[in-house]
Amino acid sequence: LPVNVFNRQGNIVRDLRRENFRVLIDGQSVEAQDAQYHVAPRRILILLDISWSMGTANAANSGKWRVACEAVAVLLAHTPEDASIALIAFDKKVEHTIDFAPGRRAIESFIRGGTVEHSEPRGAALFDAINEGWTGLQPAQQGDALYVIGDGDDTAPHDRRGHAEPP
Repeated sequence: LPVNVFNRQGNIVRDLRRENFRVLIDGQSVEAQDAQYHVAPRRILILLDISWSMGTANAANSGKWRVACEAVAVLLAHTPEDASIALIAFDKKVEHTIDFAPGRRAIESFIRGGTVEHSEPRGAALFDAINEGWTGLQPAQQGDALYVIGDGDDTAPHDRRGHAEPP
């Protein structure tokens, strides 16, 4: 079971041993068999909801969109420089993709853009964005993470057949 342990300042706690963990399975205490620390470059893929319900068509008046943009900015500011970051922005389908190569600066520029044009209220394809994100992180590496920033709605029609499944 992979776990990340952080202190109150948000720094990774290193050098933990199995004795530092308490494991419960079905309420019963079980001895941890091993604890290892691995340093690996992280890949972080942000899935950003830009649908109508987020208020992206009128960003100046939308609390949800402001909070989402602030969440992305905080993530970019507090993620170690050696972590690669990409973004998938979705509405009723995946609308924008910023790959790992252009990374942080391109994502900051996208967020500063402010509004997203919508001709009418549409659904949000959260499931499809997660599926595309998972596929984009293949082959999976230790430390990979998907961060979903949105209001949780998945209202767009999609085809769930043939979707990616975690191993």
